[in-house]
Amino acid sequence: MGQKVNPTGFRMGTTTTWESRWFAPINKYKVFLAEDQKIRDLLMKKLRAAGINKIEIERSINKTKVIVFVSRPGVLIGRGGQGLLEIKKYLMKELKLKEENAIEVTPMDVKNPDLSAYLVAQSIAEQLARRMPAARVMNQALDRVMRSGAKGV
Repeated sequence: MGQKVNPTGFRMGTTTTWESRWFAPINKYKVFLAEDQKIRDLLMKKLRAAGINKIEIERSINKTKVIVFVSRPGVLIGRGGQGLLEIKKYLMKELKLKEENAIEVTPMDVKNPDLSAYLVAQSIAEQLARRMPAARVMNQALDRVMRSGAKGV
């Protein structure tokens, strides 16, 4: 059996960065790790319509910054920023945080969503779930990705 390397770990430092950036003492490490996973799960479920590509988490001494990369930032931000406040309150309630400034949600726009493998796959899956013809869905996705500048699909 061959030795497998995780694709993210293989590219770390050259084309990708860490998705969580923080340091923790030994007794807090597993708490922070579980909290990071819970934040990612909650946001992926809640913001499926916004087209989330990835979520990065940065921690300082008493603040957690959640950077959400989305293809449609208007869905996340909402009317007049209400969506961001709603997401922040939702996370505070689910994580049982008391302080108002303990968490900060920052939306970032994905420059070209057609070059994101996760977003393309999610789009194809949604179209197939709506019972669209598979051959047409695949050909349209292929054309869209190649027009966006990908070297191959």
